[in-house]
Amino acid sequence: YKDYSIFFKNCLKGVVDGEISYCELGDKKSDVSILLVGGSRLAHWEPLFSYLGEEKKIKIIAATMRSCSFGYNVLQEKNCQDWNNKIINFITNINPKPKIIVVNTSRSEHKDTIRKMGLERGEYMPLGYIENIKKIHTLGIPIVGIRINPVFDDPNTCLWRSRFDSDSQCKIKYSDSLLESNPALKLKEMGLTNFYPVDFTNVMCSDGLCPLVFNGYLTMMDDSHFSASYISYLAPVLVKSLDEQVGGITKILEK
Repeated sequence: YKDYSIFFKNCLKGVVDGEISYCELGDKKSDVSILLVGGSRLAHWEPLFSYLGEEKKIKIIAATMRSCSFGYNVLQEKNCQDWNNKIINFITNINPKPKIIVVNTSRSEHKDTIRKMGLERGEYMPLGYIENIKKIHTLGIPIVGIRINPVFDDPNTCLWRSRFDSDSQCKIKYSDSLLESNPALKLKEMGLTNFYPVDFTNVMCSDGLCPLVFNGYLTMMDDSHFSASYISYLAPVLVKSLDEQVGGITKILEK
């Protein structure tokens, strides 16, 4: 079962003909824009930002690439390295300048990968993430950093085994994947005053548990990506949470 949005299917190309590929969403005619930069685990928030763009009359520009992260080439792929080599220049030269840039601030891995990496838990903040966020910060553009989501080990098997009661049976402890506190908070302590850490964990999970099925919606389309229908369903709540965490989206857009 693959609950992808149209965006997820068509807007993760990275580099095409030597240039950064991007898509436009929301209010495409607006001169006010928000730029999304990252891989597929940033792209799965697309329904949230499409909703935000339509509600606030904002253009959403998405420069994203599948199996690639902003500042971290986990698979050591040439195409991902090429994208990372070009993306800062793309951000620097985009005109008009976006009002906000949205990135991921951490990664989370599966249990077997956690053991191989020698991590206590699956969440960590690659040095490349920090370096790229600092580079954007020097441009004077506000940065919204979204914390990574927990991963499910073999969600399809759980759904099958609990198919008559998946609402209550298929849940994971987010502490299995995530640290006790958002690691991106330390970027504020580094003096990055234009950086806004955002953590949706309390929206997506409750009582320490993250469900695979919620109110009839399949929350995940695979082990690490939210389904488009679920994020669309939660979009109004997520926008409210985002607004509260950054101290008002409108205030940032007016800077």
